[in-house]
Amino acid sequence: MTQFPSEHDILSSNNGTVILTSHRVSMNEKEFGRSYNITIFLEDLSSVEAKYHANVSLMIIACIAAIFFIFTLVGARTDINNSVQIISAILAIIFFLAYWFSRQHIVSISSNGGRSLNFRINGSYDEQVEHFIDKVLLAKAQRTSDLYQHLMSQTQNPPPL
Repeated sequence: MTQFPSEHDILSSNNGTVILTSHRVSMNEKEFGRSYNITIFLEDLSSVEAKYHANVSLMIIACIAAIFFIFTLVGARTDINNSVQIISAILAIIFFLAYWFSRQHIVSISSNGGRSLNFRINGSYDEQVEHFIDKVLLAKAQRTSDLYQHLMSQTQNPPPL
């Protein structure tokens, strides 16, 4: 990404996929057969949202399988119960692991009337997501202040005609 004069990097996330600079936030994803690039200038930023998403239905299925497992433990010992016990234990573990790996933090940065920049923060915890959002908001506040100061200096000292 070519930077503007006086622009500098502030933060990078997701192995350089999302870059926050003093003027903009940009996401550039390239995968086999697919390329996606979106840039939002900080002065056009309207909201930053952090979502935590997990597939709860997988956890419900894991709990149901665990309940079957418990019932077969306290039930009469038969060949059918033993096989149901083994199957329900395996299903409980599989669905719990599927739930565990479905959890993700998603950050959405929206512009005024434009598209949103949505990305997953890989392997992050709440404090890392909060740190990223704080950096974006501080950069927006600084950019807005710089633009306001520039505008005020232009109105006090208008260029000659």
